Amino acid sequence: MTILTKQAVLFSANGEKFRAPNGYLGQCPDWVAKTRQFKEMVADGMIVATESASDKAMDKAAEKAKKPKKPKEAPEAQDQEAPEPAGDKPAEE
Repeated sequence: MTILTKQAVLFSANGEKFRAPNGYLGQCPDWVAKTRQFKEMVADGMIVATESASDKAMDKAAEKAKKPKKPKEAPEAQDQEAPEPAGDKPAEE
């Protein structure tokens, strides 16, 4: 697998280690792609990963990584209004 890193990273699993400096463009061991750390960094856009080392494939993967993600909201938070603090209500006559 070919990767492009946007920050330096160290992967370790089962006694093996793989270090990729910031801006690394090259191959990584297959076991790296199976780690939770790798999957999270790809999801965050800190690593661009592709099966092909061609410029076209890397450009496409990099474009996909640049797209901002929409924050997820809890479904109940969308329809509810914030309750008013008890001290801010006017006194009733």
